[in-house]
Amino acid sequence: MRLPHSLRVWSGAARLGFRHILGEHLTLAGTFLLFALVILSYSGVFRWIPTEDLAPHHLTYAQMVWYVAATQFTVFCCSFTCFKTIELDIQTEQIHLHLLRPCPVWIVHLGEWSGHFAGRFCVLVVPSFLLTAWRADGYVPAAWSFLGLGLAAICASLIFHICEFMIGMTALWLPQADPVRRLWQKSTFLLGALLWPLALYPSVLQGLVWLTPFPAILAAVGTWVLGRSPETLFLCLFAQFFWVGVFMFLGDRANRLLLRRIQSEGG
Repeated sequence: MRLPHSLRVWSGAARLGFRHILGEHLTLAGTFLLFALVILSYSGVFRWIPTEDLAPHHLTYAQMVWYVAATQFTVFCCSFTCFKTIELDIQTEQIHLHLLRPCPVWIVHLGEWSGHFAGRFCVLVVPSFLLTAWRADGYVPAAWSFLGLGLAAICASLIFHICEFMIGMTALWLPQADPVRRLWQKSTFLLGALLWPLALYPSVLQGLVWLTPFPAILAAVGTWVLGRSPETLFLCLFAQFFWVGVFMFLGDRANRLLLRRIQSEGG
């Protein structure tokens, strides 16, 4: 399928997903309340960390608050049950009908989930910003860093949702995709540095984790609010662009594998 057609399919599904999520008022309110609870809890924890313990890592209390807010905001804007959608379609054989569409299944789902992400982002960004600035004692990173943070969050969401699609596909071979999802989730939170910047990790681990895609989902987003050098920020973006390309390729191959598997079983 040609790229222009795929982009039209993706954008159409994204618009539908965006409108759908804007109608989920209670869900959006609950998402923000959970985000606020996390920020309030961890900002309280960070208060207890002595300043002299953070200084050697070039970190401050306010930067720690903004870091966890950036990573958590990205996570809360993503869809947590994407893999379940694919799993259920496979278990109920609804996937057979989806494969009759003149466009790849993964493009349609990725567009829908991207629309959900954009909807949550637009609704939650202002209250999340105000809450975080308050808990960070009024400190706000440079305005340009939020432009990079937004781009990094978009890249992270693409990687996240393509992974969710492929995890849901494991229902073709496993009774349930939940074990794979839990393993992937724990690896993302630990190796992706959800709560603590990689600067606080052991020095050996700091370099090794970048050989995996997990820092490109979370750590690369949070780095934008830590006041790091332009070279470091460029490397974070490069890592994200690289992994987006890799997972786009893998998503296409996974969709073809899904099609072949369904066709062979049908035969």
